[in-house]
Amino acid sequence: MRLYTPRLVFLYQAIILVSVSIALGWSANELHPDKLAWLNIEDDTIVANSGLATVADIDVTEAMRLHAANEAVFIDARHEADYALGHIPGALSIPLGLFEDEIEAVLASHDREAQYVIYCSSITCGMAQELALALGFMEYPNVVVFAGGMAAWVEAGGESEVVAQ
Repeated sequence: MRLYTPRLVFLYQAIILVSVSIALGWSANELHPDKLAWLNIEDDTIVANSGLATVADIDVTEAMRLHAANEAVFIDARHEADYALGHIPGALSIPLGLFEDEIEAVLASHDREAQYVIYCSSITCGMAQELALALGFMEYPNVVVFAGGMAAWVEAGGESEVVAQ
């Protein structure tokens, strides 16, 4: 078998071209100030930069104690329509999806260092956890999630407020 048939020459050239392209692309990426990550490390980045290594959960007993002692700002992460149908008395409505400046406007009258309790509808609702992480990104240090949400609150006999329409 000959080493330099037209097909083999083409194959050798293609391998060399691809190898040189990969090497140049890698080199350019390494030298660029905003280089791209070779591995997807987004989840680790969120936890590392969020200001909260993890968001602690509290149970209904602790949530009711904090509410009765007025030791925390309660935030309802549900949609406004759900908030209007019933929420923990005095809770603020910050539906998931608001921009940072809108969240800051809602929380402007509250101390950034205050205790914040985020809740949504029930233990299966993830909106409270997502909002808590967003507040962590915004450097609110004292954020916990009331995982049981409104379902646990009502089941435990907690009062609820309704928005008059």
